[in-house]
Amino acid sequence: SFDVLTDPMMAHISDNLTHTRFGRRIPYMMLCPLYAIAFYLLVSPPPSLDTFQSAYWFGGSYLFFYLCDTLVNVPFQALGPELTDDSDERTSLYMYVKLAEGVGVMIGSLLPGSLETILSARGVYKLIAIVFGCWYIISMYVLIKNVKERPASIVDTD
Repeated sequence: SFDVLTDPMMAHISDNLTHTRFGRRIPYMMLCPLYAIAFYLLVSPPPSLDTFQSAYWFGGSYLFFYLCDTLVNVPFQALGPELTDDSDERTSLYMYVKLAEGVGVMIGSLLPGSLETILSARGVYKLIAIVFGCWYIISMYVLIKNVKERPASIVDTD
């Protein structure tokens, strides 16, 4: 997959080339609206596209989605060690992340079938993309506001 190339590159950029007053990870996490936009584009092609155009739309939006995923989520997944050296604390942090992901997958799996009685399939996926995108942005910015990286990864610009 595309991530085989982009994830290690992003890890290198975040680990070795990024030193800001916000830390090494948070500047990339701030780009989370791009990820939400990419998700919306992926699930909502214009209805006027023919089959050939739809294939190009899907291919382009798929690549954009996974580039945004790499840009935001590789630094996010690397944030745990930036917060604590304690293995138990990191395990607890990642447990909450995985729990939230599991709940999101269950909701995302069950909700479309329930909503298709009210909306068209296209409308259901657009609505889900908007709701999940907004939730992702809000939760990421709450995290960014309340979590501080350790001073070792932050450059003092004063």
